[in-house]
Amino acid sequence: MLSDELKTLAAPIVADICQHPFVTGLKDGKLPKEALITYVEQDTYFLTAFAKAYALALTKCPQRDAMLLLSEGITMSLIDESSAHRVLLRGTGALLEDLQNHPPRPETYAYTAHLLAVAETGTLPETIAALLPCPWTYEWVAKRLGEAITLGHPFYDWFQFYSPDSEDTDMAIVQSLFDLLDSQAVALTPAELQAVKAAFLRSCEYEWRFWDQAYHQLDWRYPIAH
Repeated sequence: MLSDELKTLAAPIVADICQHPFVTGLKDGKLPKEALITYVEQDTYFLTAFAKAYALALTKCPQRDAMLLLSEGITMSLIDESSAHRVLLRGTGALLEDLQNHPPRPETYAYTAHLLAVAETGTLPETIAALLPCPWTYEWVAKRLGEAITLGHPFYDWFQFYSPDSEDTDMAIVQSLFDLLDSQAVALTPAELQAVKAAFLRSCEYEWRFWDQAYHQLDWRYPIAH
C-alpha cells in the first residue's frame, strides 16, 4: 500500500517531531506562554489556508463520498480546531479572537504556499498527500505521547481532541484520507507517484518546522511595515 510506504519514509521526521521541545513540552504540561501564543496565532492563519487547499482538492473529486470526506476537513479546519486552540491559551492571558488576523511568519508562509500550489496544480492524490501530514502527525503525537496524560493535565483536552481513540475526535478523517489515497494510487504513473511522495514528505518537514517556529517565536528578519 502506498500509505504504508509513505509512513515508513516519513518515520524519521515523525520521530523528530515527537522529540521536539514544543511537543515534549505539551506532554510535560510546561511551555512558555509566548510559544503557545505564537503557535495559536500562526495555526489560525495556517488552518484558513488549509481549508482552502481542502476546497481545491474537493473540486478534483469524481465521487460524492470523497467530496463529503474533504468537506469534513474544511469544517474541522475552520470550526472544530478552535477548541484545541482555546485549551492551549488557558493561562496565557491571550484570547483566541485577538490572534486571528496576524500575518504569516516565514514557515507558515512557506507551508501554506506549498499546500496551495500543490492543490492548485497537482493531481488529487498529490493534493491529498500534501494535506495528510498535518492531521496524521497530530494523531501520532496524541497517541504516542498522550497515553500517560490524565485528567487534570493542563493540555489533557488538547490530547483528547487529536487522539484517534477519543469519542469526541474528528481524527477518523486520517484513515479515510489514507484509504482514499490508496484507492487513487493504482492509476498513477511513476512520475505522478514520485510527486505524491515528494508532496507528503515536504509537508511532513513543514510540520516539524511549524513547531520549531512557534517554540522559538521565529519571525521575518526584515519585516514589512504595516
